[in-house]
Amino acid sequence: TNRGGMAGVAPCALVLDAATVATIRGDGTSEPLCYWQTDSTLVANLDYQTQLMPGSTVTLLSGVIHPARSVSPCPGPLCAQGSATIDIDFPCGGVACALPVAVVSGSQQISACPSEVLHLDASDSTGGGIKPLAYAWRVDPMRSDFANEINARLELLDGEDAFAIALGDLPLGDSQFVLLVRVTSFLGLASELAEFVVTRSGGAEPSLSVGPSERIARPASATQLLGIATLAACWQAAK
Repeated sequence: TNRGGMAGVAPCALVLDAATVATIRGDGTSEPLCYWQTDSTLVANLDYQTQLMPGSTVTLLSGVIHPARSVSPCPGPLCAQGSATIDIDFPCGGVACALPVAVVSGSQQISACPSEVLHLDASDSTGGGIKPLAYAWRVDPMRSDFANEINARLELLDGEDAFAIALGDLPLGDSQFVLLVRVTSFLGLASELAEFVVTRSGGAEPSLSVGPSERIARPASATQLLGIATLAACWQAAK
């Protein structure tokens, strides 16, 4: 192509229509910039505020791009004016993109104190790309006590800010909660469910958290894990 007359990095608006430019800009305020990698490959610089994703339509500015050696001015029969839909696998070079991986850390045992709060963290999850992951927490209804009540609360937390959760006012008594979390990237790719089992004891035992629950390391490398011990909220009253 003639690269639409562009030289180097320039505003995408020189070759893409207004709707496409607005999608690339997303929630940002800066003018989206593009450049030609080759005479037939246009690259748009994206940041985390973009709304461009699989399923988006990219449309050329009509009558701007034509064959490099064409002497006919635009508009004309050889001038580009079409659009294309971004395939979900295109961001990964045309092969299936890797799924995100959900990783959970937290206390596997909490006390039965009325004021006990269950803290769980999935911020070590990976695979979000240029945008934050979205988090969806649930408890397994077949293996968790008070599942309906807790899931009703968890559903309200779904989203990018739910990388760490704190559940207080839990039903009293000995109980078990099988927490499940799934993370989803802005490409719409979802992880496998990560499972984390929490037991609530009948006393004022301290809690111990060791995390993250998964870590990648070379076989010959030393690996460090952080352990945090916490006194039960009501341990003084139980003395």
